[in-house]
Amino acid sequence: MAATCLSNLVCQSQESTWNLTTPLDDNLSITNPGAVGFSEDSLGSLLELIGDTPPRDFRSLLVIKDGYLVVEEYFNSFMEPNINDIRSAGKSITAMCVGIAMDRGLFALSDPLSKFFPERDFSKNPEVTKITVKDLLTMSAGLASDDYDDDSPGTEGRMMQTEDYLEFILNLSMDFAPGSKWAYSSAIAFLAGALVEETSGLTLEDFARQHLFAPLRITECYWQKSPQGRTTGMGNLYLQSRDFAKLGLLMLYKGKWEDQQVISSEYCDLVATKSQDISDQDPFAHGYGFMWYLAQTTVQNKQHDYYFASGNGGNKIFVFPELNMVVTTMSSAYGQGYGQRRSHNILEKVLNALQ
Repeated sequence: MAATCLSNLVCQSQESTWNLTTPLDDNLSITNPGAVGFSEDSLGSLLELIGDTPPRDFRSLLVIKDGYLVVEEYFNSFMEPNINDIRSAGKSITAMCVGIAMDRGLFALSDPLSKFFPERDFSKNPEVTKITVKDLLTMSAGLASDDYDDDSPGTEGRMMQTEDYLEFILNLSMDFAPGSKWAYSSAIAFLAGALVEETSGLTLEDFARQHLFAPLRITECYWQKSPQGRTTGMGNLYLQSRDFAKLGLLMLYKGKWEDQQVISSEYCDLVATKSQDISDQDPFAHGYGFMWYLAQTTVQNKQHDYYFASGNGGNKIFVFPELNMVVTTMSSAYGQGYGQRRSHNILEKVLNALQ
């Protein structure tokens, strides 16, 4: 049962029985959806639809509006304490860690790749040295690594067949000049996480635990490692649903959690600023920021701008600054195209329920 008693709403929608009195310990409390402008009947119908529609691989839906948790529902035997692999939404968390590392003075957006590996000989491929931190964050590094192209030599699948992911990436040739175009690449996201490790002396997971998760009181998590023991910054981060939503809330609040500035507001603004136009490559987004997607949607004749983290299977953090709202979906529809479509369809129904 959800903390918000939405399960009761499905059965008793006309009574609007919520009994929402349980406070949360993290920057938000619980209230009725109606108190922040939602149609409770519409949300109840949505939850009933999700619960009754196969396949049974949707896991959770959380909605935070105006600082209140108004929807927290779990499906198909998935429960609040369970952790779920958010897949490539982990790239967005890696980008948040990069921002924290820069805030701490470990490196800058303009720093070239050669700065991080001073003992490495790049003479056979000198163009690699021109890649900057910003090029990594915006997926415009230029390395021959495009996960949308099965023939690309640097796909995630080929990288994961090797023993040393970092060595594999640094030996890739160049496809285009850094910063000139966008190409989706898990290898590039892994490299961005590796820069945090190189400069902090910590694994990316330990860095995240100390500087990102601890302020948000996120403790139940696991981040997959490469054969060399490096954190897989391209994804495979396991989180609880509430903690997944907290990360979106941190971005909504421009990096501030309670009285602590966890990530600088300036960096959070850059994350949500379009750096690359991907409207011809992604059906759900028109732009790409710093490993977060930018999108627009029109609901009830009103346009809404938002940005989101996205993981295989339909794992999403949707952030709506103008609506002061975060919506998260967790799903295990890995490798299934319907998983992404379903999460975006659920988002549209949530927006339609907002009166």
